Amino acid sequence: MSKTRVPAPQLDRHPQRDLTLAEKSTRLWRPQDGYAPPDPEDRREAELLAELRKLGYTIAVRCLACGHPLTHPKSVARFIGPRCAAKGEGR
Repeated sequence: MSKTRVPAPQLDRHPQRDLTLAEKSTRLWRPQDGYAPPDPEDRREAELLAELRKLGYTIAVRCLACGHPLTHPKSVARFIGPRCAAKGEGR
């Protein structure tokens, strides 16, 4: 008596469906909140940054308060380092 395994049927675990009104209003990026999809310039910038990261480069900016180079994404976005932010400088 030999047993053979029959593969389970493939189920679509994430079926595509239309969003309900409640789901549309709770989305993370809504046009009424000021979100606009990225324009071609923003997409090109993101592509260049991804290519540079892949090559091993990091983006660094200078702290507006002390001039120290910043590489952490939060610090780069704020243009102020953690020490100067803790001191309350650069406001």
